[in-house]
Amino acid sequence: MAKQGQLVFIHGGDSFLSNEAFYEYLRAQTYEPHPAPYQRWRDWLEIQLEAEGYEWLYLAMPNKQNADYEAWKIWFEKVVPYIETDTPTHVVGYSLGACFLLRYLTENQSPFQIEAVHLVAPALAEEGVDGGLGSFAINTSILDTLDQKTSQVHLYHSTDDPICPYTHSEQVATAVPSALLHTFTDRGHFFQPEFPELLAQIQND
Repeated sequence: MAKQGQLVFIHGGDSFLSNEAFYEYLRAQTYEPHPAPYQRWRDWLEIQLEAEGYEWLYLAMPNKQNADYEAWKIWFEKVVPYIETDTPTHVVGYSLGACFLLRYLTENQSPFQIEAVHLVAPALAEEGVDGGLGSFAINTSILDTLDQKTSQVHLYHSTDDPICPYTHSEQVATAVPSALLHTFTDRGHFFQPEFPELLAQIQND
């Protein structure tokens, strides 16, 4: 089967401005010794795309519970040698992964050609403001430069998301002329086993 393209996937996480803020977050959490198993749409998407001839490049980012932007930037650039210039490359970021892509792609030239950027449940925070974004806060005044790094920007957000406000995707969509906002009303933070709408968009791009 001929290769249809490549997909780079960046997962979510949390980031804090200080260790004390991280410790307070941990103190507020509850421990579940036997959590109920669930299927991540990330795994489902990998199976679907690999069956169609896409190469799946998953980046397990460092220290996702208290992530550091610079560490993620270093690790993201490790994927560059594996990107083929003659096949379309899609980049998907979920939650903090979407926040990372927003900051990285607005502040830097992409190290490889990106066919489309897919941002699932992103959030925004201004520098110096803590809210689970820590060092991933971005300069929102340069959001429009995202258009220069890829020909297609897709945002996926649900209005009932309890973690990353839907209005943040609206702000990105307003600032980025080519961005297409895919709105849902009942997906929360996309804790779901499948994501057919995202798959269809990747197939159609």
